[in-house]
Amino acid sequence: MCLLLVTLIIFKGSAQQITIPDSLVQKTAAQNIEAYFNKAIKQQSKLFNGAFYEFYLPRITGSAYFKDSQEFTKGSVVYDGFLYEDVPLLYDLHRDLVVSVFYEGNFKFNLISEKVTEFKIDNHHFVYLNKELDSAKSVGKTGFYDRLYNGKIKIYSKRTKLLQEVNDSRYARQFFVSKNFYYVEKDKTLYSFSKLGSFLSLFKNEKAEMRKYLKKNDINFKDNPEHAMVLLAGYYDNLLK
Repeated sequence: MCLLLVTLIIFKGSAQQITIPDSLVQKTAAQNIEAYFNKAIKQQSKLFNGAFYEFYLPRITGSAYFKDSQEFTKGSVVYDGFLYEDVPLLYDLHRDLVVSVFYEGNFKFNLISEKVTEFKIDNHHFVYLNKELDSAKSVGKTGFYDRLYNGKIKIYSKRTKLLQEVNDSRYARQFFVSKNFYYVEKDKTLYSFSKLGSFLSLFKNEKAEMRKYLKKNDINFKDNPEHAMVLLAGYYDNLLK
């Protein structure tokens, strides 16, 4: 019987040897190895090497987290070249950090952002964009972006929570406010937009056709901008065929 041996270097500097049975190797080998790795390595995985994370003070009202939830949700993450699935994740929008927790225990830690290529949580696909991606014309900061559309062009939402403070005669009150910024990646350049006009201005040759498409299908950009921009991006791709 043939066995495949995989030696994995873990964050403490030691190594663990895992023997993978034939049945796991015969099908799609790479996927099976990753799945077996996730199960076998557990808390020794090099995924768990970020800084200790603490929740915000309870006196701050509102939520700093994606979907306004402080509960960990199972998701997937590509970290330092490895795909990890069924990982408990929490996305801190204020600090722009991906947070996880040990399989056993309450030790919370944030992943090193530069090592996170992408992660998926609550049916959203976030990718890490480095400003070196762009040309001198590009806008936007390095960080995690929710990829809404992935075609000939890409559409992103930069979701954030701003911490604001109001002072009255007795005390200062702090609270989180949601803010979304939208971007189009076109010709390896990242452009920002906030309204329908600024979005369509990025597609000068197709602008008139795209306006007709909105009118014909009774799509209101103001009512649901993310839905509208995804439909427009798909229509733009069809125009280029």
